[in-house]
Amino acid sequence: MAQERFSEIQHPDYQGEEFDLPRLNIAVYSMGNHLADIAGQLMVDRRLANSKISIFSGGIAAAINYYKNALTPDLLVIEVDEDLNEMMNGLYQLSSVCDQDTKVIVSGRLNDIDLYRELIRHGISEYLVLPTTPTGLISCISNIFQDFDDVPLAPCVSFVGAI
Repeated sequence: MAQERFSEIQHPDYQGEEFDLPRLNIAVYSMGNHLADIAGQLMVDRRLANSKISIFSGGIAAAINYYKNALTPDLLVIEVDEDLNEMMNGLYQLSSVCDQDTKVIVSGRLNDIDLYRELIRHGISEYLVLPTTPTGLISCISNIFQDFDDVPLAPCVSFVGAI
């Protein structure tokens, strides 16, 4: 009985059914050790076994400098520690060197709903508040790359009456 109850307990960051993630090319630009350590743990996670994860030092400026002359990956995870105006200017410059299909996760320590809304409005895929866990980052990636064609939809029934 105790064994059954233990198996029902979910990890606190678990947010739904698991599914296979597609093969992704992921680049992480970390300003400190925390995000780099989290990304390093993702390299051995079975859900991202088919993905290539690269970890770089630096933030938005390093990503802009690198992708001026290189193809952008499927997913960029960028840590920021700048004020809002500098960050938005940097993200605008980054958008000019990124491919249209590249998804971007911005991560930072500021937990602000207005910042989140502003980033989403400007095309950022997700904002991840630091510190986080590997499960939190995987959940964020899963939400972005979930194939909604595979999600079963509820049936829709309509009735039309005519006299």
